Amino acid sequence: MQPIFHYVLPELRLVTLARCYFARYPDEDAEARLTNRLLNCLMERYEYGAEIEQLRVMHAVNITEEEISWLAEVVRTMDWDSIVDYEEEVNSIVSLSDGYDDEDDFDSDGSLIDDPYNMYFGDVLLW
Repeated sequence: MQPIFHYVLPELRLVTLARCYFARYPDEDAEARLTNRLLNCLMERYEYGAEIEQLRVMHAVNITEEEISWLAEVVRTMDWDSIVDYEEEVNSIVSLSDGYDDEDDFDSDGSLIDDPYNMYFGDVLLW
């Protein structure tokens, strides 16, 4: 078994994804969806001793029930509020990159600025 120090937050056991975008649009290619990358991350953390034991998905956007089932297979406890919003295409995004000022992502009327290079996946709570 590999040491767990290779991971950021190696003691992290609970992740909550609230209002999280799993795809830019509902029928996006599987490889581009967040679920695929999340599954890989969860399985890799498990294999290296830094398992995420509990995953909470609340008010998800553009996710399928099948994807929820896949996620439930790789964590000990899966909590899902059964709420899914579908949006035709997610255009306006808040960047989660270092050093951003979230005021820079909004127009003067409060609407998000369209930036295809940034992706806001929702609120991520770590415990």
